[in-house]
Amino acid sequence: IHGSSLLHDDVVDDGAVRRGRPTANVVFGNAVAVLAGDWLLSRAIQRLRHLPPEITHEAVDCIAEMAAGAVAELGVRGRADVRAEALRAVALGKTGALFAWCGWAAARVPGRAAEIPVLEELGRRLGVAFQMADDLKDLCDDRGCKKRFADIRAGNPSFALAQACEASPDFAASLSDAWARLPLAEDEVEALGRAALDAGGAPAAAALDVELARAAASLAPLGPEAWLASFAPFVAGFTAGLPGGVAS
Repeated sequence: IHGSSLLHDDVVDDGAVRRGRPTANVVFGNAVAVLAGDWLLSRAIQRLRHLPPEITHEAVDCIAEMAAGAVAELGVRGRADVRAEALRAVALGKTGALFAWCGWAAARVPGRAAEIPVLEELGRRLGVAFQMADDLKDLCDDRGCKKRFADIRAGNPSFALAQACEASPDFAASLSDAWARLPLAEDEVEALGRAALDAGGAPAAAALDVELARAAASLAPLGPEAWLASFAPFVAGFTAGLPGGVAS
């Protein structure tokens, strides 16, 4: 399901690089990328056949929620006035829904009812944190996994850009003006990216820390000692390359 969403997202976003390699739509074209995403989605549902029907039904609901989140994201494209809370709702649909279903299903399949709400809540919070980390990496991660400042270049609001706009009215005005006349020259993209990092990097990192702390706290009913041992390296994996202090 995740792989399908990435194939489709890269077509919608006209993405060129993912994890340091050319995207499928660049290598094979949009038609192949879309059909490959459809095939993966169908294959994912097929692989749930041996599980109770409820698992498949919830997976379909999850996919619908993810699609709705992606549509909501399209609806705010090019808007520098979007607040971080609105983007949180988008992230809950696009990413939190899938993480939550994974938590729900992992507890539901073996019948561990007490863990269902805990892991579902953990999934939703990790999904939002994952999106926050990805948005922040777009500004500060120069390891080449994808082209830096892609959100600015595409007119795509993000948590980090929303934090920068809220912290600096001057930056918000500059970004709004720039997005009104896309596409932008690379030197302007670079200048806006550096300004966004200066204004929004610290508050975006702080917001990510809060979300991760709340995710960790959601595990308390299950006995934090055992769960947090697995939680820490997972978090470290998707916060690599971010400013010091994140996920401390």
